[in-house]
Amino acid sequence: MKVTNFTAIIWEAISQIDARRPAPFSFQEIHEAASQGRLLDLLGRNSSSGFTRFLLVGKESGNPQVEEALGRASKVLNGQELRQALIGDNPWCLLIAMALQAIQAEFPEQSAHPQLAELGGQWQS
Repeated sequence: MKVTNFTAIIWEAISQIDARRPAPFSFQEIHEAASQGRLLDLLGRNSSSGFTRFLLVGKESGNPQVEEALGRASKVLNGQELRQALIGDNPWCLLIAMALQAIQAEFPEQSAHPQLAELGGQWQS
């Protein structure tokens, strides 16, 4: 598991937001996929780029560590999207928040920079 596994999610979500593409899934579908360990597959099937799809899904067996980290991030944010991450109703923004939550939880040494800690504090459980 690498930070780039999560930054690929952020990259894809930002690309979709910039293109003004509506998300083909809801908050509920994101949380459900994350809890079942199939969020990367959901994102890969809806990716606009073959390269991003490769980064998200990678090997045929997927990436169970990344799926577990996203599942934990989903649990932290589920039902708290507006309060904890200031997300309104955009599923792409939820994916960004989940990826940032996972980075913060899985790579605390890389999240220790004072400015990152200040910004990331809103995603802590």
